[in-house]
Amino acid sequence: MNNFLTNLDNDFSDGIQTVAVQRQRLKYNNNIQAFNQSQAIFGECAEISFINQGTSNVLVNGSLILLPTQAISFDGKKDEFDETIYNIVFQGAGTNNCAVIRKFYNT
Repeated sequence: MNNFLTNLDNDFSDGIQTVAVQRQRLKYNNNIQAFNQSQAIFGECAEISFINQGTSNVLVNGSLILLPTQAISFDGKKDEFDETIYNIVFQGAGTNNCAVIRKFYNT
């Protein structure tokens, strides 16, 4: 990147000043919870993942079926905020266990 900035300075030597901007590191926290009963889960985060760790199927919002060991993530960026209410319903006989990981950016 230094070579690029040097070349840019040389190419535009007519008084334009090049400014290098240092990006700040984004800080975040993960909230990990396990659910064993059908219920509503509020997104209220930047990213959310569902991992079926049980032996019964998990139905997410009435249309997405997670078989045992399957997972899905809904990813967002720092300035995005997921306001979805996710409904998980366990289907069939077996062990109910759905891990939910939510990512929160610090302000």
